[in-house]
Amino acid sequence: MPGHGPSPSDPRRQLDDSGHLEDDKFIKAALAAKARYRLARDTDLTDLQQPFGVKILR
Repeated sequence: MPGHGPSPSDPRRQLDDSGHLEDDKFIKAALAAKARYRLARDTDLTDLQQPFGVKILR
């Protein structure tokens, strides 16, 4: 529909919507690699759980 932005699962959505600007580079790298999983110890990333379809594992 016009006037509606991309859905939360759409990679075109702004990554900084999550409030984790410093973690965007890790999510962007996972998306560029077409990764389904990303390992992380950082709680900011693990709290995101599954941004843009990339499951964050601890």
